[in-house]
Amino acid sequence: MLKGDSARRMRAAAADHRRRFEREKVHLPVRIRVLDDALEVVNRGYGVLRDYSPSGGLIEGVRFEYEDAPTRDFRLAFRVLGGELEGMEALCETVRVDDAQGRAFGVRFENVYLRMAG
Repeated sequence: MLKGDSARRMRAAAADHRRRFEREKVHLPVRIRVLDDALEVVNRGYGVLRDYSPSGGLIEGVRFEYEDAPTRDFRLAFRVLGGELEGMEALCETVRVDDAQGRAFGVRFENVYLRMAG
């Protein structure tokens, strides 16, 4: 059992990893663009937005136009193709890559565009 400073440091680290916002569960198709540091498109694909919050989301089941998944620093841009967020576009920092889930990407939104009806 940890005591004193070690236990406090572990609790503080765990608190840092908690989400600032709860995620909304969805199942929305998205078109993805993989961007390099110069924001040039290096790959394209499709996936499913599985959850989102005001700060980020999770895209799973990604299928790329070119088979190779990104291996170095990259950003994702996506557009929601259907459902209640249809037309939403986002430029994202990739914060997690999980190939075990069938090419899943955790993203933090940098810019979001959402067209309002009316």
